[in-house]
Amino acid sequence: MTLRQMKKKNLFCLVSGPQGSGKTTFTSEIKKNLVRKN
Repeated sequence: MTLRQMKKKNLFCLVSGPQGSGKTTFTSEIKKNLVRKN
């Protein structure tokens, strides 16, 4: 694996990994909590 490939893979992991999926679950949790309060 070349350095360029590793960088691409790391970028992909950052986008699709904890940050990417974490944001969607985080926002959906907030929306759920807001709906419960109202």
